[in-house]
Amino acid sequence: MKRSVIMILVCLMAATAFAQGEIYTSWPYYYSDFQEGTILLTGGRRHTRPLNVHLLEGKIHFVDEGGIIREADNGKMINAQIGNDLYKRVDGRLMQVIPGPDDNHFIAVSRIADLQALNETGGAYGVSSTSSSTRKLSSLETSQVINTHHMDILQHKEDGTRLSIKTEYYIVRGYQSVKATKRDINKSLDKEGKARFKAFLKDHKINWKDPESLKQLFEFYND
Repeated sequence: MKRSVIMILVCLMAATAFAQGEIYTSWPYYYSDFQEGTILLTGGRRHTRPLNVHLLEGKIHFVDEGGIIREADNGKMINAQIGNDLYKRVDGRLMQVIPGPDDNHFIAVSRIADLQALNETGGAYGVSSTSSSTRKLSSLETSQVINTHHMDILQHKEDGTRLSIKTEYYIVRGYQSVKATKRDINKSLDKEGKARFKAFLKDHKINWKDPESLKQLFEFYND
């Protein structure tokens, strides 16, 4: 019984360590720590390293054998598997894949650090907007984590300014993609398609912020 409890606690700790946590200018990564993953490059080459997603750059970073953070060759990357999450480049941008009907049809999730929201946010209580902006710009410099030891960044991950994440969804069909909003899909259609789309939405309740709900849109494109 005691052993079972210990195993459960270990599993919970492992899950927590790799969960998505708060991001900061000093820790601009999607996951709360680097975790084991595999990058598939053109030519069939594979590299297994601790990986994370840099949300300011939209790139995959890894930790080398010496514990130093490096940038992966994102231009030659076909995909990256981080834990249970698969990433691909869609229209030149790194996005997480939510599986659809097949490998060529899926929901792509784009996540980037929302710097616009950071710049528009006023100063903290008792701090002027000007001094707050200066502090935020200074802390952004610490996001340059390449060639820095992983543990140095991890230990000071909350020293910067907290960032919000801007999330967008895309419908990917082969080499075609469209932003998964009612407005963007409607703009991409001809007159007949617009009429079909309007009728489709009457019969299908779409939650535009839920990737599982967005999968219903593949039914529309398959008609």
